[in-house]
Amino acid sequence: MESKSNIAVIHGTNDDVVVWEHSLKFSKKFVDERVQIDYFVYPGHPHNVRGKDRVHLMQKITDYFDTYLK
Repeated sequence: MESKSNIAVIHGTNDDVVVWEHSLKFSKKFVDERVQIDYFVYPGHPHNVRGKDRVHLMQKITDYFDTYLK
């Protein structure tokens, strides 16, 4: 499998919707298939990043779009 686009995965460590084990299994599949992804974790956050870290998340998403969708 060859990646034809950029893939970003962002996960909160306390997510009870997408559990940590699923995120790791998902990431492992990319590694097994030799597909590069950008993986970022927000420690202590549930499914939705809130508070001051939300600003960081929104900047991360904006930067990613600016880099790969222009």
